[in-house]
Amino acid sequence: MSMFDPKIVDEVRDHLTGRRNAYIDLLTRIRDAAKAIQSELGTSVIHQIYSRGEKSGGDEFKSVQKVARKLAKRRRNDSHFVVAKINDIVGLTIVVTYLDEVSGVEIRLKEYLQRLHIETSKSELKKENGYYATHIDCTARTGSAVGLICEVQIKTMLHNVWGTKTHDMTYKPRGRHDSQLTDLMQIIGDSIEIIEKQSSRLRQLIETQWSIEKDTRRLARRRMFESLVSAERDPTIERSPFIELLEEIVHDEHRIRTMADSDEHLARLEERIGSLVELDPMAWRLAVRLSIARDDGCTQFASSLIEPFKAAALRTLNRRGTDEERAEAERRLKLAVMSLYVLGMMDDAIVTSYEVLAADVVSESTRAEIGFNLATFLAEQECQAPSSLDDRVALEAEVTRLLENALPGLEPILAQDGPDIVATTKALLDITFSTDAETVREAIRTCSHSPIDEAAEDHDITAAYAEYYTRLGWRRLFYMSSGAGGLPPT
Repeated sequence: MSMFDPKIVDEVRDHLTGRRNAYIDLLTRIRDAAKAIQSELGTSVIHQIYSRGEKSGGDEFKSVQKVARKLAKRRRNDSHFVVAKINDIVGLTIVVTYLDEVSGVEIRLKEYLQRLHIETSKSELKKENGYYATHIDCTARTGSAVGLICEVQIKTMLHNVWGTKTHDMTYKPRGRHDSQLTDLMQIIGDSIEIIEKQSSRLRQLIETQWSIEKDTRRLARRRMFESLVSAERDPTIERSPFIELLEEIVHDEHRIRTMADSDEHLARLEERIGSLVELDPMAWRLAVRLSIARDDGCTQFASSLIEPFKAAALRTLNRRGTDEERAEAERRLKLAVMSLYVLGMMDDAIVTSYEVLAADVVSESTRAEIGFNLATFLAEQECQAPSSLDDRVALEAEVTRLLENALPGLEPILAQDGPDIVATTKALLDITFSTDAETVREAIRTCSHSPIDEAAEDHDITAAYAEYYTRLGWRRLFYMSSGAGGLPPT
């Protein structure tokens, strides 16, 4: 039987015409599942989703001639083979950023499709003429598409680009490929696969390093937040809606961290916080705690509540109210600045700090606290993301100026809480700006071995930041030893 037997062509055409809507329904359900996973994991994981029609701007279906050719080939060995068993009449491609994300996306897709009564085959890695992709056959088990198959391909961005560039050469040749050209395409595909594996490994190493620092930074900021709400947690004070919602967020922290951005429970939490702010202006701190639980997510929501709070405090100072009103307004300003920092919104914390320092109505003690914290913000930011050499010199001078202006005004606070925080902050400056490895080592020793006064009110915060700065110091030493001048790549 010829592969161009008119009977086979007619059979395929009749099948595609009669089951067209069913195939489209199956493809739509699988595409919706893929998009739901993309929404869940983010576009940084799933870069792109497209079908045959979306890629080519044409029909969603494989051509009648190609399907007929496949059917004729299969019937040489199985005369009872039917058109519906051809697995790629319709198909969907999922493009991921990194190679090691393929398996995770595959697992999530199979979980979704199982709930839709769509059976999935064991995945198969296809490698041919430089083409690399993981293929999964998805077969409908219920509904109008029962028994029909959609092929899903999961591939990386680099393989997707290479596959697109070589598609016409591979599938639409005017003649047979010279074996040398085929070998060359395969070599390029293999090289891309090696690059993909190396880039995945590099990402894992970077994420491991930053995860350690992020966990340490998160712990330090969490302790900072605890100090911002310590008064409300006084057991002698009657429980309030603020504390009840705060305890709910803390209790559900793990679940909140893993929620999708579109999760209804997350939206309800934000609504409850917004409603509470209308009754208690200080309740915006719950949004800060929610952001901590979300691994620095929901920051815009928290920031939107902090801004009017900060503006109200500045208005109170500018109208020069009573001493009690001014003292409370200054406390709220310091709270707003530190909350922006806790949120990880470093640029906003820095800008707001300068805004407060520029206000001539602020007391010297508040100016000293804001200036001291601003110096640490600038040093931390520079340590995390170094600037050019000229900018670093200017920044070091600015940080030094801020500290010199702030320290005299901090003497009453230091007398009460101890000098530990100053010692660790000065060590951070050495870690950030020194070009001498031994100076950085000494700063690390200061952070890691300096005795923390446990009687001090903020000793937990100081200890947490000493640990965080120690990690920053070891990272700086690593770059120094690598010959990068102590600076990570910018």
